[in-house]
Amino acid sequence: MTEKKNIFLVAYIFSVLLYLVVRSLNYPKVYAFVVQPFMLLTLGGYYLLSVDKKSKFYLLALFSTMIGSLFFIEKSSVENFIIGLIFSFIANMFFLLIIVHRMGIIKMKDVFVRALPIYVLLAMLVCSFFAVFIGVKVIIFLYSISLALLLAFVFIYNKASILKVKSLLLAGIFLMVVRDFFTGLSTLLNLEDRFYILLDIVCHAGAMYLICQALIEEDRSVRA
Repeated sequence: MTEKKNIFLVAYIFSVLLYLVVRSLNYPKVYAFVVQPFMLLTLGGYYLLSVDKKSKFYLLALFSTMIGSLFFIEKSSVENFIIGLIFSFIANMFFLLIIVHRMGIIKMKDVFVRALPIYVLLAMLVCSFFAVFIGVKVIIFLYSISLALLLAFVFIYNKASILKVKSLLLAGIFLMVVRDFFTGLSTLLNLEDRFYILLDIVCHAGAMYLICQALIEEDRSVRA
């Protein structure tokens, strides 16, 4: 089982590197549409072989992230950006459900109190860059809320979790925020610079791995 798990992890690392090459060297985008799903499929395989108690929410989050990322590859239209953002929002909701499911019942008052300052910050940051997109403010507003609630729940997620799990979750979600911010910025300014491509892929791959590893570590702590 360990050997199979390591094979999937190596395949994930290889697919990330291959994706970097395909995107940075301006290969036809059809290659990117093939390699990008392979990244998250191998990560999903690594997760399935690493845990006893598997989370359907996590697998759905990976799938939604994969679909959203495919729309982010093609930046020729605002419509693609909107669809990608919607699927990213759905993925954030699944990630949020993972945390809620593991925390059990908590007071919603605590969630709103802790989420408010984070939401205000993110709303100001995101909307200041994307407000020029007429008709997509509602999507951006909802997406900002999803990130805010996700961060808030992770901060609360300490009573039922070890520090390592919480640290991995925080690091993963931080990279998600960085990646989504620069993806939106490059879309807004129509940038295809290699720096933005590299930043997008590294943050995306890192975020997905860290969140996956957090769930694996939590599963180990439960079994211990």
